[in-house]
Amino acid sequence: MKRLASLTLLIFLCAVSTAAYWWYASTRPDYLVQPITYDSFRIPTIEVSFDGKTYPIGIDLGSVFQMTLQSSVLSEIGKIPWGERSWIDVLGNEYTSPCYLIPEMQIGDLVLPSVFAKTESDEFTLNTTLWEGRSNLPFKRSGSIGRALFRRKNLFLDFPHSQLVLCSTLDDLKKRGHPVDRLTRVPFTTTSLGVTLHISTDLGIKKFVIDTGATVNIIRSSLIPDSAACLKNEHGLPYYVSSQLIIGGKEFGPINLYLIEISDELDDIDGILGIDFLEKQMLFLDFSNKVVYIGDGRTTSAQE
Repeated sequence: MKRLASLTLLIFLCAVSTAAYWWYASTRPDYLVQPITYDSFRIPTIEVSFDGKTYPIGIDLGSVFQMTLQSSVLSEIGKIPWGERSWIDVLGNEYTSPCYLIPEMQIGDLVLPSVFAKTESDEFTLNTTLWEGRSNLPFKRSGSIGRALFRRKNLFLDFPHSQLVLCSTLDDLKKRGHPVDRLTRVPFTTTSLGVTLHISTDLGIKKFVIDTGATVNIIRSSLIPDSAACLKNEHGLPYYVSSQLIIGGKEFGPINLYLIEISDELDDIDGILGIDFLEKQMLFLDFSNKVVYIGDGRTTSAQE
């Protein structure tokens, strides 16, 4: 009974400290800029520190978890076991991994207490890898940060200039010269895989998830009526070319969409916008108002 009471108290204190932190972090006017690099799969990566050690960690808006870390990293840092979590990938494969409470992590000057991380699954990586990464990029990431860790701050991803910015408002970016007035404002919904946009394509209006953890753009294969209309890349994977990709009234096409048998359990999405598309864009995610601003920063928004 005493052990149960102690565990209950620990859970309560952790929940209170985490809630208090996020309330404070979401209201203070922090402005944090971090350089973005890319791993061998072209996944955007930033430096994150635990216990004074720095690791390359990917930015994965397609992940519902706060963090995912390799077991080799978890073995080097302080942590508290926190049960297990199960999830499915885009193909419907199910996984279960141990989870941990990490007392503190640091991104630049920003210190984040009480971060939850699951152990990276090698099986998941194998099942969701379409082809090998580019060998001329020397490193792989040590884990990833999911959208749950970003959603209490506004996130600006300036891929053309390789920058990640955490800020409080759009005005923070305007004051520092970012051309956010030239981006297209689009409302988003939150589905099983994250931030989802309704986009007009040659196949009609489809629901696409923004996923910085995906290398390529994906469409549900059952939506392509004639596979003969598809092309194949150098790895033999079929893709469909949509001449239009209209987001918020602005044309972003054409776009190559790779055919994947997305699980029927994920019936609230039709496709994924990956780094193939996103790396050319600036992306401001206003989580509190469920609005995304997107564009290359050079052309005028369709709504101006």
